[in-house]
Amino acid sequence: MPSYAHLVARVRCPGCNVEITRRPKDLIAFQWGYCPSRQPWEDLFYHIGDALRWRLDDEGQIRPWVYFEGALQAGNLGDPLLRDLLVRGLNLNGLDIECAACGASGVAIRIRDGRIVGLEAARADCDVAVIGRDGQIHPCPDLDDPPMPILQVRSRVLATCEGTVIPGMHAP
Repeated sequence: MPSYAHLVARVRCPGCNVEITRRPKDLIAFQWGYCPSRQPWEDLFYHIGDALRWRLDDEGQIRPWVYFEGALQAGNLGDPLLRDLLVRGLNLNGLDIECAACGASGVAIRIRDGRIVGLEAARADCDVAVIGRDGQIHPCPDLDDPPMPILQVRSRVLATCEGTVIPGMHAP
């Protein structure tokens, strides 16, 4: 079962610009950063402007592309060194967000310098696209489903992509 992080945000259709209403709580599931569970974990919801969170291992390091043993299928999905990208946003069933008005689908979460900065149309050819220094979007289908080892950790500490510990916030 896949794990997700969840963003609370209103979505406008990339096709007709109508607001797409979703319940509960206008949640958008995505897979990048620390993804605590398949089910929404309210204490860890993101909002536009938030820095991505990553779970630290027992040595205080961020381990990319790893699941954590016995932790609600939680894992660090992605690599904190990739800080400018588009990541596909999904509904709570793990499917593309679709517009009932025009039928358009595919919403992406834009991440700039490790922070969630907004929403836009998703790339049709992959779930993750890296944005180059020149602003060009580079689809990375190899990042859609890479192999992920399982790691045993006791640490529940969360940090930003720079490794700065986020006080008062812990992994479940």
